[in-house]
Amino acid sequence: MHHFYSQNITNAVVELSEEESRHCTIVMRLSVGDEILVFDGVGKKLKCRITEAKKHVVAEVIEVEEEESSAKMALTLAVSPTKSADRMEWMVEKLVEIGVSHIVFIKTEKGERSRLNEKRLWKKAVSAMKQSGNLWLPKIETEVKFKDFLETDQSSQKFIAHCFDKSKTILDAKATHPSVTICIGPEGDFSESEVSAAEAANFVPLSLGLPRYRTETAAVVAGTLFNHFYVTL
Repeated sequence: MHHFYSQNITNAVVELSEEESRHCTIVMRLSVGDEILVFDGVGKKLKCRITEAKKHVVAEVIEVEEEESSAKMALTLAVSPTKSADRMEWMVEKLVEIGVSHIVFIKTEKGERSRLNEKRLWKKAVSAMKQSGNLWLPKIETEVKFKDFLETDQSSQKFIAHCFDKSKTILDAKATHPSVTICIGPEGDFSESEVSAAEAANFVPLSLGLPRYRTETAAVVAGTLFNHFYVTL
């Protein structure tokens, strides 16, 4: 059954956006009477039947096929973006597939000047949600100053991954937390002053293993490790 996304769901009636409607009727060639699955991005997957196949497809909800009251992964990944928008879009796609709940693009001292297209990031996120079957779209923020992020993050456990020769912890199954934040630096790493500021804000130095990863790889590794050790299915 084909998967779609909609934010417009009221009284057991779903209306697809113009873009999703084109995909439904023109690309997939679906019409009135056909059944589809619709994600709302906030915990529900709905089995629906198309009742109108016009510019905006309308469908009636048959049943709630799957529902979660909260996301399985309460993980925030704060990442200093690279100059390559393609690499950041790939990263967002993979983080959504893994199930990350919050992605923040932070501005750091050594960060590259990056022009992120929020609309394209959102489209990548929606596509990845539908493909993976995850029920939650992450919150995505861009252009957040690292200092401001340190002051406002409310996670119960906070980590900063960096390359300095310091004592670091690892993610393992010995401890669980209701919410976790992991900071990933730019290609040139965080500055010493940024690491010190993070530690003063109760961020714990974190090791992601022996290799020196690219920024987007480090983010995906962090999300995968968290998913493996912290999430109970």
